[in-house]
Amino acid sequence: MILPVASHLINSHCTFTIVVPCIFASWWVQLRQQASSCLLLGKQGESNVFSGYNTASKSFSPLHNPHDFCNRPDFRYCFKCGEPARTYDILATIEVDETYIQQRSASLLATSPALPFPVVQEMLRFSSFLASRTSRPPIPPLLTTPLDVVEFLIHKELNGRTQYHHISCPHTGSARVGKRVLSSCDKNLCQTRAAPTSLRTAVSLLRSGLADLGLTLPWDPRTGHGNPADSRLVSLHLDRVTKEAADSLVMPLQATPLLLNFLAHIKSYVMARICDNHSPTSIRLMWRQFWCFTTLVGCSGRRPGDLIHLRTPSLTWLPCRSRIIATLVSGKTASSATPDRFIINNAEFLESLRLYIRECAWELHNLCNGSPYIFFDISASGAISSAPSSAATMNSCFQSILQHLGIFEGETLYGFCVGNSIAAAIDTDDIAMVQSAGGWRSHDSALRYSKFAVVAAAALADNAPVDSTRAWLLSRNEFSVFS
Repeated sequence: MILPVASHLINSHCTFTIVVPCIFASWWVQLRQQASSCLLLGKQGESNVFSGYNTASKSFSPLHNPHDFCNRPDFRYCFKCGEPARTYDILATIEVDETYIQQRSASLLATSPALPFPVVQEMLRFSSFLASRTSRPPIPPLLTTPLDVVEFLIHKELNGRTQYHHISCPHTGSARVGKRVLSSCDKNLCQTRAAPTSLRTAVSLLRSGLADLGLTLPWDPRTGHGNPADSRLVSLHLDRVTKEAADSLVMPLQATPLLLNFLAHIKSYVMARICDNHSPTSIRLMWRQFWCFTTLVGCSGRRPGDLIHLRTPSLTWLPCRSRIIATLVSGKTASSATPDRFIINNAEFLESLRLYIRECAWELHNLCNGSPYIFFDISASGAISSAPSSAATMNSCFQSILQHLGIFEGETLYGFCVGNSIAAAIDTDDIAMVQSAGGWRSHDSALRYSKFAVVAAAALADNAPVDSTRAWLLSRNEFSVFS
């Protein structure tokens, strides 16, 4: 709109001033690119064509003509102050290792640091769903609507593991820990679908993946643009699934609480495998590693997924050399900025750690050299890797032993975190002590995982309150008031 006015005033041969109240930084470059025609506002060398307002002196001062600088080969213009940008002289010639720089930068070409692995996996499932529908033509995720997201969530329900009991089902809320689906229920009445929390997690991953494609704004039904995972229709579907789960009385499953004394049930079995001279040395080392890791989980109460990434500098003797201070710097509840430090004085773990270090040295894997992972990966062939082992592998081995002994009731290694929190909640009212016992970062997590301490405190077996809580969790249907 300024161009016709300026053209009329120039053709009238009168003096005029155009005031722009808000100007962006690169105004001159964009003006030159977008102008359909050019007008001569001033001649080269004139200093009264462009003026800037000084807020300090509350006066106008002339600015340099941008045209003068654009014609220079070394043109660098600061649009904020109106002066040429400062240039820096070369101090000296440095040696540049271009080969190493290219190799280092080329390694990043095949990676996508913007998206975490779960987001990529969920987007791949979503793309496969969109391409597999036969009633509709395949479309890319960028062209989806909220209805497509809802249909994908309904498709995911078919692969769920949560049983929605009918109001007439006698097994409502009585599923034992580790057995989410009861085969005795009528499949037509008690359907097995995905849990509401699983679907909410899927929506969150889809929202991040679609935002990476440029759909950052919420879905606008009037224009049909935006992020389809961030829409009212998807929220209504999630609320409906949550209400259905509440109506079917799907009880939240709590990990079976365990204390360190529970390991006495499997100690003889593990020690027999360690002392078996007929087994290869690598297999015996795997059993020694498993026992050392399991005792650490039991006495510390920390998450197995965090402890599996411990490296040798994380364990340090205290001056008395009878206790160890451990430092977690990575995991769900710890980071390098907020490390989790705890003291270990359990004699069983200290002895198993000493034997584990000795046998690692026998296998020519000295843990005292460098900073390797303490619980490194040992393959079935006996090969030793520099990568850490898997917490899922350790938990699977733990459950396999319990199944072999015939005492498996859905226990997991994660139950030691819950057991330590319950024991601490029984002994003290200080929530900070409960938080420290289970390695929880927030007070809310410590309260949530120790709330069954009320059941343990109400039990008559004062000598084993955690065992009483565990027995109650495994057989809640036997204590039902309406049974």
